[in-house]
Amino acid sequence: MAISSCFALAAHALAVLVHEGSRGATSDFIAWSANTHPARVRRVLSPLSRLGIVSGKEGSGGGYLLARDPETVTLDEIFQAVETGPVFPVHPRTPSDECPVGAQILPALEILQTEVNGAVRSALGDRTLAWFVDRILGAEVAAR
Repeated sequence: MAISSCFALAAHALAVLVHEGSRGATSDFIAWSANTHPARVRRVLSPLSRLGIVSGKEGSGGGYLLARDPETVTLDEIFQAVETGPVFPVHPRTPSDECPVGAQILPALEILQTEVNGAVRSALGDRTLAWFVDRILGAEVAAR
């Protein structure tokens, strides 16, 4: 299964929460910022809530707050919480074993998949939410 866009939405939502600080943000506000549906925002934030990265309050006046320091949240932690598939998927169907290429392509693709997945996860593990938000908002966050 290929990865979805859940990581991008989760990173976007968390960046909004960093920006909003103690005010927090509703799923409607985050959805407006990300141009998506509030229910999708809630689905993506749910596993992050279970991990204690965000906290949420339901009902009127509810919303989400960042529950951890952005310096302590790695991008890989976010990725693992919201994505289920490999970064680099292999063939969607089993190739023909009657073809010399089809019969041998999966092992070669699996080597690449392992290397690419490892490289991406390593890069995400080396970066924090604070690093990510700094790339988006720059000095504005540092001044808080």
